[in-house]
Amino acid sequence: AEQFGYVKDRQHVAGFHPHGLSDVPDPVPQPGKSLQLSSIELVGLLRDKPVVYVSENIPAMSELSKAPTRPLDSFEQQGVELFKKGEDLHIQEMPSSLRVIGAIRNAQQCVKCHGGERGDLLGAFSYVLK
Repeated sequence: AEQFGYVKDRQHVAGFHPHGLSDVPDPVPQPGKSLQLSSIELVGLLRDKPVVYVSENIPAMSELSKAPTRPLDSFEQQGVELFKKGEDLHIQEMPSSLRVIGAIRNAQQCVKCHGGERGDLLGAFSYVLK
């Protein structure tokens, strides 16, 4: 893919552009629905213990080592367990909002840097819609 630069393996990367996941997308209005994206957090699963990166914006890859983290809550832990069984989305309805966690899986272009195989679970996005 464009902007992934040359990647031989994790130790030999040149011209790499960050993933570009630093902005929260504007919600797409849908007739009859009034849900709005309230928060979105990156769930990292490649560390010794899973963590959620706490940030107003999704931290850039170069900022992850310094970004504050928190442990996964019970909803996020349930979602990750479902992802390990092949699911890709976990939703919990609440009185005035929806909690959603969605899997981030290894695409072919991700394998060179992150290792593993295509389809492996790399992380997730945890978000709230109000």
